[in-house]
Amino acid sequence: MSLVVFLIGSLGTARAHAQTHAVVAAVQLWAEVQSSPARITLRWQPFASATGYTIYRRLKGATSWGTAIATPAASAVQYVDSDVSVGTYYEYRIVRTSSLGGSYAGDLPGTSYIAAGIEVELETYRGTLILMVDNTVAAALATELATLTSDLNADGWSVIRHDVSRTARVTSIRTLLQTDYNADSTRVRSAYLIGHVPVPYSGNISPAGHFPDHYGAWAADSYYAEMNGTWTDSTVNNSGAMRDETDNVPGDGKFDQSDIPTAVELQLGRVDLSRMPAFSASEVELLRSYLNRAHQFKTAAWQPDFQGLISDNLDWAGAGLVASGYRSIIALLTPAHTTISAGASYGSYIGANTYVLGFAGAGGGYTAAAVSTDELASSIENGAVFTMSLGSYFGDWDNENNLLRAYIARGRGLVSVWSGLPNWWLHHMGMGDTIGYSTQVTQSNTVAQYSPIHNGWQSPDELGKVHLALMGDPSLRMRMIAPPTDLRTSDVGGRVSFSWTAASGAPLGYHVYKFEPTSGVVTRLTTSPVSGTTYTSTTESYLEGRRFMVRAVKLEAGSSGSYYNLSLGAFATNTGPSTTIDAGVAPLDAGATPVDAGTSGPDSSVPPVDLGVPVDFGIAFDAGPRPDAGSPSDSGSAITTDAGVAMDLGLDRDLGAPAINGTPLTQSCACTVSTRAPVPVVPTLVFGLSLLLLHARRARRRRHSTASRARAS
Repeated sequence: MSLVVFLIGSLGTARAHAQTHAVVAAVQLWAEVQSSPARITLRWQPFASATGYTIYRRLKGATSWGTAIATPAASAVQYVDSDVSVGTYYEYRIVRTSSLGGSYAGDLPGTSYIAAGIEVELETYRGTLILMVDNTVAAALATELATLTSDLNADGWSVIRHDVSRTARVTSIRTLLQTDYNADSTRVRSAYLIGHVPVPYSGNISPAGHFPDHYGAWAADSYYAEMNGTWTDSTVNNSGAMRDETDNVPGDGKFDQSDIPTAVELQLGRVDLSRMPAFSASEVELLRSYLNRAHQFKTAAWQPDFQGLISDNLDWAGAGLVASGYRSIIALLTPAHTTISAGASYGSYIGANTYVLGFAGAGGGYTAAAVSTDELASSIENGAVFTMSLGSYFGDWDNENNLLRAYIARGRGLVSVWSGLPNWWLHHMGMGDTIGYSTQVTQSNTVAQYSPIHNGWQSPDELGKVHLALMGDPSLRMRMIAPPTDLRTSDVGGRVSFSWTAASGAPLGYHVYKFEPTSGVVTRLTTSPVSGTTYTSTTESYLEGRRFMVRAVKLEAGSSGSYYNLSLGAFATNTGPSTTIDAGVAPLDAGATPVDAGTSGPDSSVPPVDLGVPVDFGIAFDAGPRPDAGSPSDSGSAITTDAGVAMDLGLDRDLGAPAINGTPLTQSCACTVSTRAPVPVVPTLVFGLSLLLLHARRARRRRHSTASRARAS
């Protein structure tokens, strides 16, 4: 499927465009890969005034770029990296020097980043997502929220849910998040706020440069994403803003911090469509529409055209404010699939076409910039799935008919971010990462990681990052594929067997997963994709109530590299107890089913147990009466067991006259076992068989001894 990146332009191959500040500030970079021999080729658009390039590489998650791996000449338009491994996720940084000066000096050097790899695997288990729902909409959206939870599970997430009051204190909301995070900090990774969950405010900032009317506290969801830092409300004293919400004075419940105290721990996004009267639908119906559209996107029921759009109407500001659009959209979609336009109507593009990603940069206000909320509510349906935008005022999003939120209220829009002051970094999505991961990276960014922090006229200290916020579902990925359906499980020889209906779109194959019953952690059972629509595990015992999932797999090759993309999963839960475990056919799982040995006698202190299933050892038992044999025990006591299921012991040996429950045996032994104590299956059955063989050997010794005495006499 495709995703859309937005910065405005014309459809089709990117045409030649003016040397704007944003073009100078960004290297238009993309990648091509091959697996044999393994290599990653970085490509970029030529730049007439370039004087040289420097390329760095690191592994995903590394904190340092280290030393340069290459310094291509000024005329170079590509670099081939052959020192790479299949299955490894890399990041590249390219820096371009230029002979340009004058008004462009502040845009130099040109810098871009890309995530790349060859046949990289996606995470099997993504972690735990905290779902925070406004309780005034929870009941009306019960069906959609249940579907959302199922979709999250189907993409490898565990879910913790809280329904909260929209009038609660923001400190109480953060405490809920912190409690969940601190209880399992290695797994709790994301938070998704739905409805008008209370909005934190913080800082003494004016990122768009409007003093004093928009200088003070901005809406700051980063307060909820950061778990360990200190937030105060005692030092900032600013009451000169145009809106009361922007005023920030000691003790008013708005925080002092203009920057996020420490790196954020949670990948946090919000869908808040309250106070949007420009749209004819109610708040609940707008939320319902969003959740349904997101579900359809995740299941590939609809797909945008694989193209991006960049609209730069901010070059007049003398800074590369739209450079983050060039960096992200080109890396994700290539120049050939990106339309670049200056001066054209952004609305005319998104209203007539669909895009993976778009960027709209223009001057404006809380409800309009490049396009207006009124237009998005009526005459223009946003065709871009992921929207980056920049303009005055509306980045502070907690107000009526706000444009940043309007981008996701109707049409195809699912994600909206205010990018440029500072920059957002979305390039990881090209390797299958979520928009939530990009949000976390952006909010935690430092100059040492991704620079420049912004391409505006302010210093990083004046700007801050506390206002950076994701409008949309943080679990969204850029490319989705259709899932399989109708997963079913059955018991085959005590093992779980799976069958399902194939996904559309000719996937590479399928992976099968199990859910751990207590933690919800997802574990993959298959080592390589299954090409058909059936699979039987050789290790997984059939246990009632266990939950499983199957997902389609596709080798996704894009403008960053290649990775094994995964659909959402189809679920099935084992019903009914296990059936036959044939000790001579199916291998037993020594740790899966706690059972007890099931025999008792003078030589054994093991209490009786019930396996709950027929057990066939596959050997014939001849227990015909022999007057010289006695009973199969030293004391003369018979073996006794507890009834429950048939066991065919069949030793094909002459054991004399053993008895079960005091009854002499003839031919086969219909003895049983019943559950009493937790003893593993394999040791239990081996013990029982060994005990019977021991009785057989003793019986033979007695017969031999009797015969010897008879001969001697």
